[in-house]
Parts: sequence; C-alpha cells; structure tokens
Amino acid sequence: MDNNSNNPQVNEDLLNQVTAQVVAKILMRVAKDLTDQDVDQIEKLDAEDKDGKAVMKYLYEKVPNMETIIFEELQELRKQASS
Repeated sequence: MDNNSNNPQVNEDLLNQVTAQVVAKILMRVAKDLTDQDVDQIEKLDAEDKDGKAVMKYLYEKVPNMETIIFEELQELRKQASS
C-alpha cells in the first residue's frame, strides 16, 4: 500500500496538479473563442487569484457552453484514470 495516499499534503498536491491539468485543457478548448482582451483579462485574473475561481467565473460569463466543456474534460480524465 502506498503511504502517500494517507498524507493530506500529498493528496492536496495531487488534486492541485489534476485541477491545473483540467483547467489547462479547458483553456485550450475555449481559447479559439476568446478575444485578445479576454485572454489579457484571464491572465490578469490568474495572476491575482491563484485558486482559479475568478478565471472560471470569467469563463462562465464568456463561454456559453462552459458546463458542457467542463463535463467533457472531466469524463476524459475519468476515462484516462480507469485505463
């Protein structure tokens, strides 16, 4: 058994890494629909708000099918994790 699975810091680090990967994939998918001003705003929000909540809120406002994109990326992550 892996002792790291019982370590809260390791679990939090892993969760942060997975979250960052999913957010990066989401950003790549929606980037084509964003203006240069949108990208500038996302970069500004990201620099100010390290937990990503402000970026996600902004994306929800700008991308009409954001929930679908998030769902699809999470499904893909589950599929990769189970294979």
